[in-house]
Amino acid sequence: MTSKMSNLLLSAFFAFIFLTSKVTIAQTACDPMDNGPYLAVLPSLLMSVTEATEEELRMYPYDPMFRSELRLQGVISSTSPNGMQLTPQMDYQLVDPSETFVFETDASSNKNRIRLVRPIDRDGPTASLDDDVNAVKFTLKCQPNYNTSLERLYTVHVQILDKNDNSPLFPGTYEVEINELLPVGSTVITVSAEDRDLNLDGNLTYSVVQIESDVNDGSHLFGVDALNGNVKVKNPLDYESLPVNYKFYNLRIKVQDGGMPSPNSAFTTVKITITDGDDLGPVFQYTGCLQHKSACAWPEFSVYTKDVHMNKEIRLMTTEGTESTYADVQAKDMDSQSSEIKFSILATTPRGFHLHFSINTTRTTNSYYRATLNLVSELDNNTLSNLQILIKAEEVTFQRRHAVASIRFMKPREDNSNMGGSMASGQQTSSDKSNEISSLNLGLIIAVAVALTLVVCLGLVVMVMTCRRRSPPDDKKQLMRTSGGHSNGAYAEQTPL
Repeated sequence: MTSKMSNLLLSAFFAFIFLTSKVTIAQTACDPMDNGPYLAVLPSLLMSVTEATEEELRMYPYDPMFRSELRLQGVISSTSPNGMQLTPQMDYQLVDPSETFVFETDASSNKNRIRLVRPIDRDGPTASLDDDVNAVKFTLKCQPNYNTSLERLYTVHVQILDKNDNSPLFPGTYEVEINELLPVGSTVITVSAEDRDLNLDGNLTYSVVQIESDVNDGSHLFGVDALNGNVKVKNPLDYESLPVNYKFYNLRIKVQDGGMPSPNSAFTTVKITITDGDDLGPVFQYTGCLQHKSACAWPEFSVYTKDVHMNKEIRLMTTEGTESTYADVQAKDMDSQSSEIKFSILATTPRGFHLHFSINTTRTTNSYYRATLNLVSELDNNTLSNLQILIKAEEVTFQRRHAVASIRFMKPREDNSNMGGSMASGQQTSSDKSNEISSLNLGLIIAVAVALTLVVCLGLVVMVMTCRRRSPPDDKKQLMRTSGGHSNGAYAEQTPL
């Protein structure tokens, strides 16, 4: 029992000695402060610093962003027994660690640090990932002062942290040509920018910016997908609304990265040329018509029945008047790439007279088409004078857009243009004769009325004179009163027995 107790005590003593020696060894220079991690047979030291420019390192050499703790025991470059010497090995030639970093002990905290002293660009000279400097890896040799023949080797990984030091870049400007009939929602073109920064700093979003001083600004017609840069049509396009020689839109696009709090941005312009589509139909055009958007509104022609002859072209007028208003019936497609036009008789008023006419189409200059109307079956003047024809100008496409014009047939009006010459030659028109007869009748009535008045007056005078002759004079009336006249009633005529 005593022997067993002695063995146990002896084992405990050696274990104590071994543990004490391990703790003592762990506290010496060049020993790691952390257990692992290990790659292959060498322990690893993991650190990180932020990329920096030469100006930043000059102005802020001891900024915490450019330093990282080196977790090794000991004091760097010290002559004390706890001192140690660190030597980077030139086993990786991409970045020379001896020129890029310095190893130093912070006097205030007694912590060992690695500090960036040479500019380093994590993003590389191009946007390609192949030239990015995400980390600097090298072998570090540590020699403690207490035994310079002892060497400790470590694999050092210095991660280079990114910052938003790059702005997005477009490869250039863009140009595209599209038709005005491209549907809303269609993709016109895709814009793409590059940003050399990493993670959110290189996360790009796109937007459209209005160009206030540009009359060809297309921000109201086009939009861009914020994530993938697809430019799309958001409102219907109209080729004809654009000025001549300016059949395009300028679209200003902004790209912005995700850096916070001050994101970087860039701009590019997309020139979108609009080509004409078959979206307009034919129109009638002639001088003097009521114009609406370069077309004749409610086109109307007329013709006198006296000018209509069998199997001869009917010359039409644009207004009632003389031959100076004669005009061809012409129509054209309003699209710049004009389609062929064909004329036909659409209807007649009254109905059923379209077979009495024929209409032909011929092409003239400047994309115009001309209609020729003929009478092929006889019609009397009364029927013809009450007739109206509707003619149709239709484009020869599957859409068959068309325009309609009317033709009125009229009786001739009386020609009064030579009235002065006729009167001078002693000839009178029927209206002049009627006026003359009316004047004569009025004069005769007045003369008869005057004559009747004179006759009545003369009759009255004769009657008065007759009455005066039958009445006796005053002296005879007095004699009769005194000589037994009948005036007093006392006289009695004596009759002989």
